[in-house]
Parts: sequence; C-alpha cells; structure tokens
Amino acid sequence: MFSDGSDQAYGTCAYVRWQLENGTFGANLLAAKSRVTPIRKTTIVRTELNGALLSKRLSAFIKKESRLIFEKEYFFVDSEIVRAMIQKDSYGFNTYAAVRIGEIQEGTSPSDWHWIEGKLNIADWITRGKNPSELDKNSLWQTGPDFLHLHESEWPIKKFVLPDHLPEETKAAMIIKVESRIILSHAIDILRFSCYYRLLRVTARITAVGKKTPKPSLKNLAAPVEAECVQNAELLWIKEAQKSLQQRFEKGKFNRLCARKRKDGIIVVGGRIPKSSESSYDEQELILMPFDHRVSRLYAERVHSRGHNGVSTTMSKIRTRFWILKLRKMARAIREQCVICRKKQKILESQVMGTLPKERVTPAPP
Repeated sequence: MFSDGSDQAYGTCAYVRWQLENGTFGANLLAAKSRVTPIRKTTIVRTELNGALLSKRLSAFIKKESRLIFEKEYFFVDSEIVRAMIQKDSYGFNTYAAVRIGEIQEGTSPSDWHWIEGKLNIADWITRGKNPSELDKNSLWQTGPDFLHLHESEWPIKKFVLPDHLPEETKAAMIIKVESRIILSHAIDILRFSCYYRLLRVTARITAVGKKTPKPSLKNLAAPVEAECVQNAELLWIKEAQKSLQQRFEKGKFNRLCARKRKDGIIVVGGRIPKSSESSYDEQELILMPFDHRVSRLYAERVHSRGHNGVSTTMSKIRTRFWILKLRKMARAIREQCVICRKKQKILESQVMGTLPKERVTPAPP
C-alpha cells in the first residue's frame, strides 16, 4: 500500500506481490483510490495523513471483498512526520489528527508502516497526475516500483528515530504536578463553567493525570471518575475559594460566627446542632465560603435549580453544607435572573370590569 498527498489531491494504490518459482518476486496493481484536496487551505501534513487513512481503508476493503489470502501487509509513505505520528499514541495529538491516527492504529500495526523516498513512492503519480500513455500495461504504474521485485532485505526503507515534537501534537503544558497547594485558577478557567458538578468532574479528571497509582499518565483521563475523586476536587476548590478569607480570619473578623480551622486547613463555622445528634458531620460544621468567588455562585445556582424555590428555601438548603457570606443577596439575585422563576412569577391577564349601568350612576329622587 502506497499513499501520498499534495495541495491538489491525496490518494493510495495497492499492489499484490507474490514469489515465483525461481525465487524472484512479481507485483501488479490491484486497486487505487484518490480524492481531491478540500478547497479550504490545509497543511501538507494533514493531506499526507488523509492519504495514509485512505490507504488503511482501501486495505480493509480489499481484505474484505477479495478471495485472496494475504500473508503480510506493507504500508509506504514518503513523509517521515506522518510515519512518526502513526508510531505514537493518538491521544497526544489534537482532535483532527487523533481521530485519524486512532482509526489507522485500529486496523493496522505501527510496525507495518515504512518510509521511502518520494521518488520511489508510486502514489505520487496520483497526486501529481500522469499522461494516459504513461499508464500502459508494462508501465511502472501497473507493475509497481522496482524494489517490489526484490527481497525485503534489499528494500530502500529508512530507519529513523522519532522526533521529540511533531506537527498536530498537543503541547504537554496541560500536564501539571497535582498537589494540595496547586493553584487551580491557573490550571482551570472557572469562568468558563456554568455547572457546579461539571466543574468538579473536569477538575477530577485533570488531577487524575498526576495520580501515582498506577502511574502518572494521560491515559488516566479516560478512566471513569470515582466519587472520591469528585470529593477531593471539591475540597481543592473550597481551599482555593477560602484564600480570600485567610487574612480576615487571622484578624478575627469571623469570631462572631465561631469560625475555626479544621485539621485539613478548611475554615468552618459552628452550627447550632449539637454533635450528639444524628445529623451528618457537614450539618454540624458549615464550611465558610466568600460571596464573590465563582464556586459559591455555582453551588448556589445548583441548589436553586433543584426546585426553583424561594429565597428563604434556597438559603436553608445551602446552609446544610456551606455558610456563604451575603447569601441572601446572592439567592435573591439568582432568583431574579432565573428564566424559569421569571416565567412562574409572570402576572397573568385579569378580567376587565364592565361599565356600570345607567341606573347605578344616575341620581334618583326618593
């Protein structure tokens, strides 16, 4: 299988190769496929990658429809970058390249892909074009490159080391060392989230990259999110939000709320529920949260969306876990901005009173 791509077209051609009685090898064209490069400007690397993908698809079609049994497959490209991309895991590239590399790796083995010089790549004829007179039955197009008639050990295949960075490969800046002192605001833009639970799940997936069990890897992103990871992500955001309260806490501004620090460094305020009661641990000690942090707002919106209740009901539900400063102001703003609540509070049209009859308004003598 040969594949190539240019700014005009990309394509692939398949040759079947067999061994003769005298020990030599014969080869002949089996099938070919080409497509026009999209009008929208793209890079040559992407075009070459599309050609490699087309080569894999044509190979799968031939094996499915042909009655021949093939002993081995060989895929040839004249782009060292494309071959190196196929050797790597697909999740290390952007979406465009990762989808295509993943499909190539599903049906082929990276060891089946080889690099040859551009002048030996017969698929270059597909992308550049040839005259009909050059495509007769004895032409190079029909019989394949000369090295197909040689033993594999004599093929002009170049061995090279994978480069450190490839086009279409995503930068590794997203890989961070996750610790309890991590600055989440630098790693995750919280302003881009409108759902509290989605924020926790994304945070849990990012922190999973640095998990030491089994080992730090990007593959941890694809693992299912466990409840413990979500809880740890919530604690990270609580600590991040409470950074703005540290100075006021040290000055004793929250003494009236009986604020104190837990062993894990989280500031809590004492509730009126005794510890001997059957209430949960969170209801006995409420976590202190600032008014102006995005996490506080997202949690309040999540509680309000679970019933679209009034201000007092929303506040009481929030204060089963958190003590948010200026909570009434926040709850009132959320209710006023909620589309569903505004529809429920819409004033309906009422009956218009009719005019009074003449006998009711005309003075009459006794």
